[in-house]
Amino acid sequence: MEINSILIVNIIAVIIGLSSIYIIYSLRKKIGGRLGGALNLFVWGVVAMTFSFIWSIVPEFITFAVSFPNEEIQRILMIAGMTIFVLSARKFFTLIRP
Repeated sequence: MEINSILIVNIIAVIIGLSSIYIIYSLRKKIGGRLGGALNLFVWGVVAMTFSFIWSIVPEFITFAVSFPNEEIQRILMIAGMTIFVLSARKFFTLIRP
């Protein structure tokens, strides 16, 4: 695997994703309640997006381990992450609506 700019960007995205999962999870434990429940969805959205970047970093291993095409799995993970973000935003919206 050669190092190129896309690989570097994906590695940086994974580091940012893992850092944000830790920060949001710590915040969720401090907040708790209904707001913490909405943050759960947000954390799962970040997890799905981070896994999609991890999936694109190690294509040789994943092709060997799973028979699905790499691009399709990465797209599915990205779509799942975006969908979970939308559900999280909707849950936050219902919390602030009078």
